[in-house]
Amino acid sequence: MCDGAYLGSVADFIAYRDRYSFPLGEEILDEVGASIRKQKYLTYKQLLKISDWKAGRRNRRHIHKNQLENVVEVTRHAFSSENDELRVKSLHSPNLDGVRVPVASAILTFHNPSRYGVIDRHTSRSLYRNRSTLRGEWELDSRFFRKRKLVGFTIDDYIEYLRVIRKIARKVSEESGTEFTPRDVDKALWQEDKENGGPLSRARKRQ
Repeated sequence: MCDGAYLGSVADFIAYRDRYSFPLGEEILDEVGASIRKQKYLTYKQLLKISDWKAGRRNRRHIHKNQLENVVEVTRHAFSSENDELRVKSLHSPNLDGVRVPVASAILTFHNPSRYGVIDRHTSRSLYRNRSTLRGEWELDSRFFRKRKLVGFTIDDYIEYLRVIRKIARKVSEESGTEFTPRDVDKALWQEDKENGGPLSRARKRQ
C-alpha cells in the first residue's frame, strides 16, 4: 500500500488512537504522571519506571549511575522551564545518565501529555509512511517526510516532532470538536506502525 493510505483523515487518527494497545499498559503513565505533576520533579524510582517503560531493562545499567539527589535536582530544573528545547537539554545525558532523546520525550510526556508525545522509531516511521497525505491534505512539511529516521534522534529532531504532532493535534481537535492531544497523536502514530509498519506483536518495550 502506498504512503499516505493509512492516516488520511481526522477519523483515522481517532480510530488508531482508540485502538492503541501497548504491551506494558498505560496505567504507569497515569500513576507516575499524576505524582510528578504534584511533586514537580522525578524521584530516582520514578525515573527507573519511565526508563523501563520506554527503553527496557537493558537501560538500567545507565540509570543506576544517577545519584538520587541529582535526579530530583535535574528534573525539578527541567520542569520549571517553559522552553521545550531547554527542558530536553536539561534532562539529556550527561545531566542524567541513560536519558537520551526518546527517554527524555517519555519523561516530558509523563509530566504533561497535553503538550508532549513520545518519539521513537515507530512514530517517525509512521510519519514517513503517511507523508503524502500529511503534506497534501494536512498542509504539513517536515524533515521526517524526506528521510526515515529510526534511531539517533537529536534534540532538534524532537523539537521538530513536537511542532508536527501539535499541529496534527490542533487540527483533529478543531475538526472533531473533542480534545485530541499530542500524546493522542503519538498513540495513533505508534498504533498505525504496529498495524502496518512491521512485526510489533511481540514488542515488550518502546524503543
